[in-house]
Amino acid sequence: MSVVTDTRDAVASSLAAAMKEEPPLFAPLLSVDAGYDFYDSIDGLKAAGGRVMVTAPKKTCDPASRGGPRKRQIDVYVAVQYKYTTGDTKEIDPYQELAEAIADYFERKTLSNGATIVKVDHPQLWSDEHFRSLRVFTSVLTLTCLIFQ
Repeated sequence: MSVVTDTRDAVASSLAAAMKEEPPLFAPLLSVDAGYDFYDSIDGLKAAGGRVMVTAPKKTCDPASRGGPRKRQIDVYVAVQYKYTTGDTKEIDPYQELAEAIADYFERKTLSNGATIVKVDHPQLWSDEHFRSLRVFTSVLTLTCLIFQ
C-alpha cells in the first residue's frame, strides 16, 4: 500500500475503534468509510441517516537531506455527513458536536502507521451549499499528518 492510503485507513480505523468503545467516545454513532468522493456519493445517504467519510487528497514530499529519513506530509479529510429531515437545531447540533469532538480526538495523535497528526483544521463548520440544495449537513475537517520513511 502507499503511505497515503495507509494514513487514510489508519485515520478511519482509529475513528471506527473510538466509536465502538464502551461507552462510545462519540455520539451519535455513524458508519466510518474510507474512500475518495464524499461529495459525489451523497445520493447514497438515506433520509435521516449519516456517516463519517475519510479521504486523503494531498501528499507533499520534502527532499531527503544527507541520507536521513524522508518527510511526507499527508492531508486527510474527515467529513461528517447527515441527511436531515427537518433541519432544526435539535436534529443538526449532535452532528456539529460530533465534528468538533472528532477534531479534539485527533489533536497530536499518533496513528497506527506511525504518522503523527500535527494540525487539525476546521475552516468551514458546515457546507452551506449542501445544507440548502441537498438537505445534507456536511462538516469537513483537515488533518495534517507527518510521517518519516
